Amino acid sequence: MDLELITEHIKPIIEAKGLELIDLTFDSSKSVLTVFIDTPQQDVDLNACEEVSLAIDPVLDEIITSSASYTLNVSSPGLDRPIKTERDYMRNIGREVELKLYAPLKGKKKFEGILKGMCGNCAVIELFNGEVLNIDKNKIALMTKLIKF
Repeated sequence: MDLELITEHIKPIIEAKGLELIDLTFDSSKSVLTVFIDTPQQDVDLNACEEVSLAIDPVLDEIITSSASYTLNVSSPGLDRPIKTERDYMRNIGREVELKLYAPLKGKKKFEGILKGMCGNCAVIELFNGEVLNIDKNKIALMTKLIKF
């Protein structure tokens, strides 16, 4: 399944509804195409997911030429949404984040702190102990908003 082609066709439809296409995945073992949508103004609800599903389904039927069947799933990225894109980084400046690195830095692979900004290709994180780290985005395996219960 050509996710780039699908993105090219459905992104304008989603954006016309005031939403943002966050990610697109295809689980070939279950034949599930998942479209993750979000909006900066409010949480994505079931109605928004249904509206997007109905809008993109006919387009997908036209561009997915394989005879294999699939299930379309339109979803919010959830509370633990990864911070991936430049827009994600900018939107989360000042928020508490948790990040996991591919390789240890100062003996640790997991850090929590406040995303202070960007410096070139580095995320600037102020740890809760006051230390400031500039971490190359390519070294970050996963960054999410810190969720406290």
